[in-house]
Amino acid sequence: MPFHKITAHRIACLALYKAFLRHIPHLPFSNTVKKRARSKIYTQFRKDRRIQGLANIRGALQSAYEHETLFRNAATGDPPSIARLAEALKALKALNKANSAMSRAPSRPPPSFPPPLPPTLRKSRVMRVRAENGPIASARRRKAIEILRRRIPYITATSSLPLLRRPGRRQPLAVSMVLKKKIRKRQRRQDLADLLEDSIEVAKEEDIWDTRLWNAGLTGTSPWEERYEPEAVAALKGVKTRMRDVDKQALSLTMRFKQIIEKETVAKKRAIGEYKREKRKRARARAARKKKVMREYPQYFKEHGKLD
Repeated sequence: MPFHKITAHRIACLALYKAFLRHIPHLPFSNTVKKRARSKIYTQFRKDRRIQGLANIRGALQSAYEHETLFRNAATGDPPSIARLAEALKALKALNKANSAMSRAPSRPPPSFPPPLPPTLRKSRVMRVRAENGPIASARRRKAIEILRRRIPYITATSSLPLLRRPGRRQPLAVSMVLKKKIRKRQRRQDLADLLEDSIEVAKEEDIWDTRLWNAGLTGTSPWEERYEPEAVAALKGVKTRMRDVDKQALSLTMRFKQIIEKETVAKKRAIGEYKREKRKRARARAARKKKVMREYPQYFKEHGKLD
Protein backbone atom coordinates (compact mmCIF):
# COMPACT_ATOMS: atom_id res chain seq x y z
CA MET A 1 0.00 0.00 0.00
CA PRO A 2 1.50 3.43 -0.94
CA PHE A 3 2.43 5.55 2.09
CA HIS A 4 0.42 8.55 0.84
CA LYS A 5 -2.74 6.49 1.50
CA ILE A 6 -1.86 5.92 5.20
CA THR A 7 -3.77 8.46 7.32
CA ALA A 8 -1.01 9.26 9.85
CA HIS A 9 1.63 9.71 7.15
CA ARG A 10 -0.73 11.83 5.06
CA ILE A 11 -1.56 14.14 8.00
CA ALA A 12 2.15 14.61 8.81
CA CYS A 13 3.02 15.48 5.19
CA LEU A 14 0.12 17.95 4.92
CA ALA A 15 1.23 19.65 8.14
CA LEU A 16 4.77 19.95 6.75
CA TYR A 17 3.44 21.35 3.45
CA LYS A 18 1.31 23.95 5.30
CA ALA A 19 4.31 24.93 7.43
CA PHE A 20 6.30 25.70 4.25
CA LEU A 21 3.45 27.82 2.91
CA ARG A 22 3.16 29.74 6.20
CA HIS A 23 6.88 30.66 6.14
CA ILE A 24 6.94 31.92 2.53
CA PRO A 25 5.08 35.27 3.07
CA HIS A 26 7.57 36.22 5.84
CA LEU A 27 10.72 35.67 3.76
CA PRO A 28 12.79 38.84 3.10
CA PHE A 29 12.74 38.36 -0.69
CA SER A 30 10.86 39.80 -3.63
CA ASN A 31 7.47 38.49 -4.73
CA THR A 32 9.06 36.80 -7.77
CA VAL A 33 11.45 34.81 -5.58
CA LYS A 34 8.62 33.88 -3.18
CA LYS A 35 6.51 32.70 -6.12
CA ARG A 36 9.41 30.57 -7.41
CA ALA A 37 9.86 29.04 -3.92
CA ARG A 38 6.12 28.27 -3.63
CA SER A 39 6.12 26.63 -7.07
CA LYS A 40 9.16 24.50 -6.21
CA ILE A 41 7.57 23.33 -2.94
CA TYR A 42 4.31 22.39 -4.70
CA THR A 43 6.16 20.53 -7.46
CA GLN A 44 8.45 18.64 -5.09
CA PHE A 45 5.63 17.52 -2.80
CA ARG A 46 3.58 16.35 -5.75
CA LYS A 47 6.59 14.51 -7.20
CA ASP A 48 7.34 12.72 -3.90
CA ARG A 49 3.82 11.33 -3.49
CA ARG A 50 4.71 8.00 -5.12
CA ILE A 51 8.05 7.34 -3.43
CA GLN A 52 8.35 3.64 -2.55
CA GLY A 53 10.59 2.06 0.07
CA LEU A 54 11.02 2.99 3.71
CA ALA A 55 14.61 4.25 3.27
CA ASN A 56 13.64 6.56 0.40
CA ILE A 57 10.68 7.96 2.33
CA ARG A 58 12.81 8.51 5.43
CA GLY A 59 15.45 10.38 3.38
CA ALA A 60 12.86 12.58 1.68
CA LEU A 61 11.21 13.48 4.99
CA GLN A 62 14.56 14.27 6.63
CA SER A 63 15.49 16.60 3.76
CA ALA A 64 12.05 18.25 3.92
CA TYR A 65 12.31 18.88 7.67
CA GLU A 66 15.82 20.38 7.24
CA HIS A 67 14.54 22.76 4.57
CA GLU A 68 11.52 23.63 6.74
CA THR A 69 13.91 24.61 9.55
CA LEU A 70 15.87 26.73 7.06
CA PHE A 71 12.66 28.46 5.87
CA ARG A 72 11.52 29.07 9.47
CA ASN A 73 14.86 30.58 10.51
CA ALA A 74 14.99 32.75 7.39
CA ALA A 75 11.44 33.96 8.03
CA THR A 76 12.40 35.00 11.58
CA GLY A 77 15.36 37.07 10.25
CA ASP A 78 18.37 34.78 10.86
CA PRO A 79 21.17 36.15 8.54
CA PRO A 80 23.02 32.82 7.89
CA SER A 81 19.74 31.09 7.07
CA ILE A 82 18.72 33.95 4.76
CA ALA A 83 22.06 33.73 2.93
CA ARG A 84 21.81 29.92 2.51
CA LEU A 85 18.22 30.14 1.28
CA ALA A 86 19.11 32.92 -1.16
CA GLU A 87 21.92 30.81 -2.64
CA ALA A 88 19.60 27.80 -2.96
CA LEU A 89 16.92 29.84 -4.72
CA LYS A 90 19.54 31.36 -7.04
CA ALA A 91 20.80 27.88 -7.96
CA LEU A 92 17.19 26.82 -8.57
CA LYS A 93 16.72 29.78 -10.93
CA ALA A 94 19.90 28.86 -12.85
CA LEU A 95 18.76 25.23 -13.12
CA ASN A 96 15.34 26.30 -14.48
CA LYS A 97 17.03 28.48 -17.09
CA ALA A 98 19.28 25.62 -18.19
CA ASN A 99 16.33 23.21 -18.46
CA SER A 100 14.36 25.77 -20.44
CA ALA A 101 17.26 26.31 -22.85
CA MET A 102 17.65 22.56 -23.35
CA SER A 103 13.94 22.15 -24.06
CA ARG A 104 14.04 24.93 -26.68
CA ALA A 105 17.14 23.53 -28.37
CA PRO A 106 16.42 21.30 -31.40
CA SER A 107 16.85 17.66 -30.46
CA ARG A 108 17.67 16.61 -34.03
CA PRO A 109 18.35 18.32 -37.33
CA PRO A 110 15.39 19.15 -39.52
CA PRO A 111 14.38 16.36 -41.89
CA SER A 112 15.63 16.44 -45.44
CA PHE A 113 13.11 15.45 -48.06
CA PRO A 114 14.06 13.86 -51.37
CA PRO A 115 13.40 15.76 -54.58
CA PRO A 116 9.98 15.37 -56.18
CA LEU A 117 9.33 12.29 -58.25
CA PRO A 118 9.37 12.40 -62.02
CA PRO A 119 5.94 12.68 -63.67
CA THR A 120 5.80 9.00 -64.60
CA LEU A 121 6.63 7.92 -61.05
CA ARG A 122 4.06 10.29 -59.57
CA LYS A 123 1.40 8.92 -61.88
CA SER A 124 2.38 5.34 -60.98
CA ARG A 125 2.23 6.07 -57.26
CA VAL A 126 -1.14 7.84 -57.53
CA MET A 127 -2.55 4.91 -59.51
CA ARG A 128 -1.22 2.45 -56.91
CA VAL A 129 -2.74 4.40 -54.01
CA ARG A 130 -6.06 4.62 -55.81
CA ALA A 131 -5.95 0.90 -56.54
CA GLU A 132 -5.25 0.10 -52.87
CA ASN A 133 -8.09 2.29 -51.56
CA GLY A 134 -10.61 2.14 -54.41
CA PRO A 135 -13.83 0.13 -54.71
CA ILE A 136 -12.11 -2.70 -56.58
CA ALA A 137 -9.63 -3.24 -53.75
CA SER A 138 -12.45 -3.08 -51.20
CA ALA A 139 -14.38 -5.71 -53.16
CA ARG A 140 -11.27 -7.93 -53.22
CA ARG A 141 -10.82 -7.61 -49.47
CA ARG A 142 -14.49 -8.42 -48.87
CA LYS A 143 -14.17 -11.46 -51.12
CA ALA A 144 -11.09 -12.67 -49.24
CA ILE A 145 -12.82 -12.23 -45.88
CA GLU A 146 -15.88 -14.06 -47.15
CA ILE A 147 -13.76 -16.98 -48.38
CA LEU A 148 -11.81 -17.28 -45.13
CA ARG A 149 -14.97 -17.03 -43.01
CA ARG A 150 -16.69 -19.79 -44.96
CA ARG A 151 -16.89 -22.62 -42.42
CA ILE A 152 -17.34 -26.28 -43.31
CA PRO A 153 -20.32 -28.11 -41.70
CA TYR A 154 -19.85 -31.30 -39.71
CA ILE A 155 -21.95 -34.34 -38.77
CA THR A 156 -23.23 -35.10 -35.29
CA ALA A 157 -25.47 -37.91 -34.05
CA THR A 158 -28.37 -37.77 -31.61
CA SER A 159 -29.57 -41.22 -30.56
CA SER A 160 -28.17 -42.71 -33.81
CA LEU A 161 -29.89 -40.00 -35.85
CA PRO A 162 -27.43 -38.03 -38.06
CA LEU A 163 -27.55 -34.25 -38.05
CA LEU A 164 -25.66 -31.75 -40.21
CA ARG A 165 -24.49 -28.75 -38.18
CA ARG A 166 -23.05 -25.52 -39.49
CA PRO A 167 -20.58 -23.66 -37.22
CA GLY A 168 -21.87 -20.35 -35.94
CA ARG A 169 -25.55 -21.17 -36.56
CA ARG A 170 -28.14 -22.17 -34.01
CA GLN A 171 -30.19 -25.29 -34.53
CA PRO A 172 -33.68 -24.40 -35.83
CA LEU A 173 -36.62 -25.10 -33.56
CA ALA A 174 -38.34 -27.24 -36.20
CA VAL A 175 -35.29 -29.53 -36.43
CA SER A 176 -35.23 -29.90 -32.64
CA MET A 177 -38.93 -30.84 -32.62
CA VAL A 178 -38.46 -33.45 -35.40
CA LEU A 179 -35.47 -34.97 -33.58
CA LYS A 180 -37.41 -35.17 -30.33
CA LYS A 181 -40.31 -36.85 -32.09
CA LYS A 182 -38.05 -39.42 -33.79
CA ILE A 183 -36.22 -40.19 -30.55
CA ARG A 184 -39.50 -40.83 -28.74
CA LYS A 185 -40.76 -43.07 -31.56
CA ARG A 186 -37.48 -45.03 -31.55
CA GLN A 187 -37.69 -45.52 -27.80
CA ARG A 188 -41.30 -46.73 -28.04
CA ARG A 189 -40.31 -49.30 -30.69
CA GLN A 190 -37.40 -50.48 -28.57
CA ASP A 191 -39.69 -50.89 -25.55
CA LEU A 192 -42.20 -52.78 -27.71
CA ALA A 193 -39.46 -55.11 -29.00
CA ASP A 194 -38.36 -55.88 -25.44
CA LEU A 195 -41.97 -56.58 -24.46
CA LEU A 196 -42.49 -58.86 -27.47
CA GLU A 197 -39.34 -60.85 -26.66
CA ASP A 198 -40.75 -61.52 -23.20
CA SER A 199 -44.14 -62.32 -24.74
CA ILE A 200 -42.56 -64.97 -27.00
CA GLU A 201 -41.36 -66.88 -23.96
CA VAL A 202 -44.84 -66.66 -22.41
CA ALA A 203 -46.41 -67.80 -25.72
CA LYS A 204 -44.11 -70.84 -25.85
CA GLU A 205 -45.24 -71.86 -22.38
CA GLU A 206 -48.88 -71.38 -23.35
CA ASP A 207 -48.43 -73.55 -26.45
CA ILE A 208 -46.78 -76.28 -24.37
CA TRP A 209 -49.64 -76.18 -21.87
CA ASP A 210 -52.29 -76.40 -24.64
CA THR A 211 -50.45 -79.39 -26.13
CA ARG A 212 -50.49 -81.20 -22.78
CA LEU A 213 -54.20 -80.52 -22.35
CA TRP A 214 -54.87 -81.89 -25.88
CA ASN A 215 -52.86 -85.02 -25.18
CA ALA A 216 -54.79 -85.57 -21.95
CA GLY A 217 -58.13 -85.14 -23.74
CA LEU A 218 -59.14 -82.16 -21.62
CA THR A 219 -59.77 -79.79 -24.53
CA GLY A 220 -61.41 -80.11 -27.88
CA THR A 221 -59.32 -77.43 -29.61
CA SER A 222 -56.20 -78.63 -31.41
CA PRO A 223 -53.06 -76.80 -30.22
CA TRP A 224 -51.83 -76.65 -33.85
CA GLU A 225 -54.84 -74.60 -34.92
CA GLU A 226 -54.41 -71.71 -32.47
CA ARG A 227 -50.80 -71.07 -31.47
CA TYR A 228 -49.51 -67.94 -29.65
CA GLU A 229 -45.81 -68.07 -30.48
CA PRO A 230 -46.05 -67.43 -34.27
CA GLU A 231 -48.12 -64.29 -33.71
CA ALA A 232 -45.60 -62.88 -31.19
CA VAL A 233 -42.65 -63.74 -33.47
CA ALA A 234 -44.38 -62.07 -36.45
CA ALA A 235 -45.07 -58.93 -34.37
CA LEU A 236 -41.42 -58.79 -33.18
CA LYS A 237 -40.20 -59.27 -36.74
CA GLY A 238 -42.37 -56.37 -37.94
CA VAL A 239 -40.99 -54.06 -35.22
CA LYS A 240 -37.37 -55.07 -35.99
CA THR A 241 -38.01 -54.51 -39.70
CA ARG A 242 -39.25 -50.96 -39.07
CA MET A 243 -36.20 -50.26 -36.87
CA ARG A 244 -33.85 -51.55 -39.58
CA ASP A 245 -35.59 -49.35 -42.15
CA VAL A 246 -34.98 -46.31 -39.92
CA ASP A 247 -31.31 -47.28 -39.58
CA LYS A 248 -31.00 -47.58 -43.36
CA GLN A 249 -32.55 -44.14 -43.79
CA ALA A 250 -30.10 -42.73 -41.24
CA LEU A 251 -27.20 -44.34 -43.12
CA SER A 252 -28.33 -42.92 -46.46
CA LEU A 253 -28.80 -39.50 -44.83
CA THR A 254 -25.27 -39.71 -43.41
CA MET A 255 -23.88 -40.44 -46.87
CA ARG A 256 -25.74 -37.41 -48.26
CA PHE A 257 -24.31 -35.23 -45.49
CA LYS A 258 -20.79 -36.48 -46.29
CA GLN A 259 -21.29 -35.56 -49.94
CA ILE A 260 -22.38 -32.07 -48.92
CA ILE A 261 -19.31 -31.66 -46.69
CA GLU A 262 -16.95 -32.87 -49.42
CA LYS A 263 -18.59 -30.56 -51.96
CA GLU A 264 -18.27 -27.49 -49.73
CA THR A 265 -14.68 -28.39 -48.80
CA VAL A 266 -13.68 -28.64 -52.45
CA ALA A 267 -15.49 -25.38 -53.24
CA LYS A 268 -13.66 -23.54 -50.45
CA LYS A 269 -10.25 -24.89 -51.54
CA ARG A 270 -11.00 -23.92 -55.14
CA ALA A 271 -12.03 -20.39 -54.11
CA ILE A 272 -8.88 -19.95 -52.03
CA GLY A 273 -6.72 -21.19 -54.90
CA GLU A 274 -8.38 -18.81 -57.38
CA TYR A 275 -7.94 -15.87 -55.00
CA LYS A 276 -4.24 -16.66 -54.48
CA ARG A 277 -3.68 -17.04 -58.24
CA GLU A 278 -5.26 -13.64 -58.88
CA LYS A 279 -3.12 -12.12 -56.11
CA ARG A 280 0.09 -13.58 -57.59
CA LYS A 281 -0.94 -12.34 -61.03
CA ARG A 282 -1.42 -8.78 -59.73
CA ALA A 283 1.91 -8.95 -57.89
CA ARG A 284 3.72 -10.02 -61.09
CA ALA A 285 2.07 -7.21 -63.06
CA ARG A 286 3.04 -4.68 -60.37
CA ALA A 287 6.65 -5.92 -60.36
CA ALA A 288 6.78 -5.66 -64.15
CA ARG A 289 5.54 -2.05 -64.04
CA LYS A 290 8.08 -1.20 -61.35
CA LYS A 291 10.95 -2.64 -63.40
CA LYS A 292 9.78 -0.69 -66.44
CA VAL A 293 9.79 2.60 -64.51
CA MET A 294 13.22 1.83 -63.03
CA ARG A 295 14.59 1.27 -66.54
CA GLU A 296 13.19 4.64 -67.66
CA TYR A 297 14.69 6.59 -64.71
CA PRO A 298 17.87 4.75 -63.68
CA GLN A 299 19.63 7.87 -62.36
CA TYR A 300 16.83 8.71 -59.92
CA PHE A 301 16.79 5.22 -58.43
CA LYS A 302 20.57 5.14 -58.26
CA GLU A 303 20.49 8.24 -56.00
CA HIS A 304 17.34 7.62 -53.93
CA GLY A 305 16.88 3.87 -53.85
CA LYS A 306 14.10 1.61 -55.11
CA LEU A 307 10.50 2.60 -55.59
CA ASP A 308 8.23 1.81 -52.63
